[in-house]
Amino acid sequence: MTERQQLLALAGLLYVAECIRWVRRGAVVLAAAPERRAWRRSPLMGNEHGDAFIGWPLPPFGEFLVVRGRPFSAGEGGVVTATATSIHAAGRPVQPARLWSWQHAATATSAGDKVMVGRDVAWTADSPFEASQLAAWLARMGGLGAEEREAALAREAADAFDGAGIRTRLVEWRATLRPLRRVQAGLFAWLFGILPAAVWWWGWFPTLAWAVPPVFGASVWLSGRFRRVMAGWQPEERDERSRVGLMLALSPLTALRASELAGRTRFAWFHPAAVGAAYLPKTDAEALAAALWRDLAHPRQPLPATDREMATVVEAEQLRMLAAMGEWAQREGWDPTTWDQPPVAAEALHERYCPRCHAQFTARAESCGECGGLGLVALPSNAKSRHLAKE
Repeated sequence: MTERQQLLALAGLLYVAECIRWVRRGAVVLAAAPERRAWRRSPLMGNEHGDAFIGWPLPPFGEFLVVRGRPFSAGEGGVVTATATSIHAAGRPVQPARLWSWQHAATATSAGDKVMVGRDVAWTADSPFEASQLAAWLARMGGLGAEEREAALAREAADAFDGAGIRTRLVEWRATLRPLRRVQAGLFAWLFGILPAAVWWWGWFPTLAWAVPPVFGASVWLSGRFRRVMAGWQPEERDERSRVGLMLALSPLTALRASELAGRTRFAWFHPAAVGAAYLPKTDAEALAAALWRDLAHPRQPLPATDREMATVVEAEQLRMLAAMGEWAQREGWDPTTWDQPPVAAEALHERYCPRCHAQFTARAESCGECGGLGLVALPSNAKSRHLAKE
């Protein structure tokens, strides 16, 4: 390879690195390129803390949403830094389950991507923007009286499944980010099309004199637009907004991902099933909702609780979200009771199944190892009859 080709290849590798996003376990990633899909775990790589995803690198750059819901359980006894849900196929994120009183939780602050309660780390978020939102929620809930808090928690559970609000927000989200994506597409064409062709034809020095100013001009514009968008969506995060904006202005390769950096947390605290219903094709949306419903109704074992007081708070959150999800499913035209129905027997020897993941087992099995030892349920005779009918 010539030096010019090596420099172009290096720029391409650096750009691919900019497309990689680390997402902590427990979230659903919704992406629109090459087609709309939901990811509960990365197809690339990951560990016990999270997964590495790659955003679509080519114009129009697709969409990349990280949807988690609130990662805490809330109840009368306080707030627990864990929930019963286990969205990731390999288990819950590595996070010590701790119980904080509401009085203590009211002191929550954010420091970078950390949520701090006093001097202790309560949660490590995917980004400082998420950490700031969660710390503000803890402080606000901790400052309410018991009755006000219970009513607020019930409202927030219902709001997490606000299908109409999510669809309206999706339209607004796309319209807001459309100008960024257009400029990003032009910058991409300039960096990886026009600029290499000009260097190939005229050489580096004659080209850089006229080709570099538009590159940084586009980066500065994207930086300013990013700051204005985030000022409207997260006005309290001025310092983080300025830090990311400066990074976009100075790095054209990072500026190519400005719309993704601005938009990925816009739906973070809605429930993944509700966002999936507004985002995915109907069949895929219901499959995701059914899996998340079973995960909530039959949580992976062991539950993230070390004593009875903590378990009571986790259970209160679980029941609150189940009730809200059941009402939402009916509004969407789905019957959640069908999601709990036993599967068709895959083999004649299968006599039991896991109520959470629907894996099937013989009569000798007693628990599902993939779900942490969750007890199995007997397959009814009609499930086996349907298997014979299929054959």
